Amino acid sequence: MSLDLTIRQKGIIKKTLPISVILGDRLHFGSYDYAWRLEYEKLSENEFIAFLPDALARGFSVTWNSEEKQSIEMRMLTPTSREEIREFYAAVSRIMDYWNADLFVEGEKISLKKWTAGIDDYIDFNTRALNSYCEAVMKDSENAMTFFSAFWPLTIGQEEASRFMDNPEAFEAWMHERLSIDAFYSAPMFYEEDGHIYGRYLFLEDCRTILPTNPSVPFGVNDPDTGKKLICNDFRVGVYPREGDILADVDFGQFIDRLPADQVSRYDEKSVLIEPIGLSDLKKLF
Repeated sequence: MSLDLTIRQKGIIKKTLPISVILGDRLHFGSYDYAWRLEYEKLSENEFIAFLPDALARGFSVTWNSEEKQSIEMRMLTPTSREEIREFYAAVSRIMDYWNADLFVEGEKISLKKWTAGIDDYIDFNTRALNSYCEAVMKDSENAMTFFSAFWPLTIGQEEASRFMDNPEAFEAWMHERLSIDAFYSAPMFYEEDGHIYGRYLFLEDCRTILPTNPSVPFGVNDPDTGKKLICNDFRVGVYPREGDILADVDFGQFIDRLPADQVSRYDEKSVLIEPIGLSDLKKLF
C-alpha cells in the first residue's frame, strides 16, 4: 500500500525547488543501491529517499532533480510510523508554500487545506493497514511481510505481528530500534564462472553483520542476458580480514553452521544478527 501524490507548479514563470525546502529541518536523505540499502546523502538521477533519523521507519520517496520546474512526485508506503506520516504532510505543505502549485493525490486534484485536514483519518487508516498485515502473518507463517524501510528491508514474522496488532507504538519502536543497530547489512554480489552463477555475501573481521537465514536474489535484480529475474541457487560467504586478501570462501549454509551460537541472534523473521568476530577466531572457524 502507498500514498502517491503529485505537486505541479502553476504559472508561466516557474522556479526550481531546492532540496532544503523538501527536507526542512528534520529530514535526511539518501538513495537505494541494488539491494535496497540506503546510501546516505547520495542522490540518484531523479529520486531520493527522505527519512527521519530520530524516528526511523519506512522513509518516503521523492521524484525530483535540482533543475525540475514542472512537478514533483512523492510516495509514502503504508504502514509506517505516525511521525513519518506527519513529516510527509509537513513536507508537502512546505513545497506548496514555496511553489504556486496544484496538489493531486492518487490522481485527483485536491486543495492543500482539505487534504491536510484528513491527516488523522490517514493515521487511523495506517493503523488498520498494520493490523491487516499482522492478521495475515499470524494466520499463516508463510505470509511473513518483507517491506522496504529507510535503511534496508525488514521482515515481520508471527513473533513481531503478535506484538504489533493494535499497537502501532510497538511497531514504531521496533523499526527505529532495528534500523538504529550499528551493523553491516550484507547482500550478495553475483559472479559467473564457466556459465555458473553464484552469489557471495561479505563478512568482515570485527564487524557486526546482518545476514539472511535463507540467501536469495534481491528483489529487482535481473539477469543481464535475459532481462528476467536472476536465478541463483549457489550462495557463498566471503570472509575478509580488515587488511589483506580473502580469508575463506565458504558455502552459505556451512558458514552459518560454523558460527558460535552465542554470536548469533534473531534480527527479524528472515535475518540474523552476527556479533563481531576477531581475526584469530575467524581463522579457527574457517
